[in-house]
Amino acid sequence: MMTLLMGMRASEIVQRIARDIDDQVRILWVTASKTEAGKRRFGVPVGLRPYLGELAKGKSPGDLLFGLRDRGWPNKCVQRICHEADVPVVCPRNAWPALNLGNGPPANHMPSISDVAVLVTGVVTGYVHASFVESWSHDQICHARRSTLDRYGQLPFFGRRLRNSWRSHTAVHHGMTFRPDYTMQFASSDEEARACTYVLQHRLDPGNDFGLSVSLTGFFRFLLPFMVLNTVVVIVAPLLLSIPFVVLSLVSPLFSKFVHPHLHKPYKRACSTAPLLIRLLLRSPMGPTMWTRHFLHHRHPRFSFNLMMPIGDWLRGVTWDADALDLVELRRVGGPGE
Repeated sequence: MMTLLMGMRASEIVQRIARDIDDQVRILWVTASKTEAGKRRFGVPVGLRPYLGELAKGKSPGDLLFGLRDRGWPNKCVQRICHEADVPVVCPRNAWPALNLGNGPPANHMPSISDVAVLVTGVVTGYVHASFVESWSHDQICHARRSTLDRYGQLPFFGRRLRNSWRSHTAVHHGMTFRPDYTMQFASSDEEARACTYVLQHRLDPGNDFGLSVSLTGFFRFLLPFMVLNTVVVIVAPLLLSIPFVVLSLVSPLFSKFVHPHLHKPYKRACSTAPLLIRLLLRSPMGPTMWTRHFLHHRHPRFSFNLMMPIGDWLRGVTWDADALDLVELRRVGGPGE
């Protein structure tokens, strides 16, 4: 059946060892071949997974799956199956084309329903995780209360870094910039000088443009709150789930670095001057909502912490609906719809 469903060579079948089975019997590795092109992996069809799993059970990693067999053994098995099925006898290498009728690759390349379900689960849970952690860390670190900051100060290694995250975001970005106008970083050179003095005094990261963007080191620090659950998922979950789960954790720091600066420009200007990908994002249906939500966060700093993925705010009960005064100010600063 491996020749029929997976298109494997006879020698590849008889040389497989227990260690070659991977990802909960979803993958079978071919690690030794005459050429580099011959070293590859095969997806195991759902129908074969229980049988291969049973073959590997109780074996050491280096034990042969089928015991000591010569390369002619798969040919004999295929001939026996052909006789029992009363169909023309074919050799192992012609087995999978006989099944596929020449219409495409062998069955191991076709994703199963369970694989699709695992992938979708990874995307959905990764989205919820990334959104929730972004909202929580934005609230509890960047906008930490005074009592929380005091507790951070008692931590031996991360305490200063956590407090500096608060200084960079709340004290500088919210407190010293964009004060007269959501789209104007500084109203005068004196304001800019005061912010520069504060950054130097507290040795804050000068590469984040007064909290408007994220530097390279800040990008990696941004990822730390996501690492706890990401590590667990990578260890215990299959690849189809863990890859989208971890990749979605990058959305928040990437948006903070590349999209956030353009959310502090008048909406029409941002849609015309931002780089192409960001311009397309801002012009998409989610663009006006994202711009407005971040505008509301600056007017009400205890609410609307998410940039792109607001489900975290919704789960935590920290969304904010614009009132009449918010809408007036939104129009004044050149928000969407103006």
